[in-house]
Amino acid sequence: MKKIFLLSIIVITGFFFKTSAQYHGRVFLDNNMDQLYDSGEKLIPGIKVTDGGSIVVTNDKGEFELPGSEVTRFIYVTVPAGYQASGNFYLKAEQGKSSY
Repeated sequence: MKKIFLLSIIVITGFFFKTSAQYHGRVFLDNNMDQLYDSGEKLIPGIKVTDGGSIVVTNDKGEFELPGSEVTRFIYVTVPAGYQASGNFYLKAEQGKSSY
């Protein structure tokens, strides 16, 4: 039987200018499927994340940083074979929201 790992994405935004945003976050194995990062859940390196304009890859700590822009609407994470998202594979980027 094929084991399926559940992964989630957490995005933290920091708005520096009215017209642009920078998005930071991490991708992790969501062992308890609560869509929140809990101590001990494994951070996943090498996962592609995009805001529709830029594509980045999570570093060896499972973290990423996207430049963002005024037209960013969603942050998407690729879901590799053998994994499935514990929630949506995307998060809506909302103006003025600092964490997801």
